Amino acid sequence: MRCESVVCVWSHATPPLQRITAVASFSDPPSLFTGGSNGSIIWWKLSPSKDDHHQHQQELWPMAMLCGHASAIAGLSVCKPIVGHAESQSTDPAIPHDSTIALMSACADGVLCVWSRSTGHCRRRRKLPPWVGSPFKMSVLPASPRYVCIACSSADSMHTHLDDIRTPLIPSIPMMTRNLITVGTLSGLLSSSIHAV
Repeated sequence: MRCESVVCVWSHATPPLQRITAVASFSDPPSLFTGGSNGSIIWWKLSPSKDDHHQHQQELWPMAMLCGHASAIAGLSVCKPIVGHAESQSTDPAIPHDSTIALMSACADGVLCVWSRSTGHCRRRRKLPPWVGSPFKMSVLPASPRYVCIACSSADSMHTHLDDIRTPLIPSIPMMTRNLITVGTLSGLLSSSIHAV
């Protein structure tokens, strides 16, 4: 599935207000990404304060809105996709040497996106199978930053049997099912293995 890029312009350099549901940051260049309840991801630039009294504080400036999700952002994670030889050689001096680092996002309806850190474009998009449930937490594996673990949950219905007709009707009791997904990124592609927990 191809991801479209969207350019947003805000008055007074202020993006729309939303409840923040996920956060990720990069150190070089210093930037912050916030995921919101409306499905958008805001890319913030961190810059040193120009005020002499607040020299050790950072100022936040909105750079772009990344649009690729239709429901609340459940998680953001920094990952290192493996790129092919031709993709890894860049002649653009503006792109840092570690341009292979990317942002991965997951939303509540099970859509995963891998975003280019240097451009903010969606490199790859994938929908998880419906039976894994809704993502609620994600984290990169420290030993291998190419892999990201995504925890999902779903509510199944467990019905009780009525042995006696005189027993009052018992409503179905929701039971939580949890799944753990390991996602590997290779040349922007998403491959996964899913394990029930």
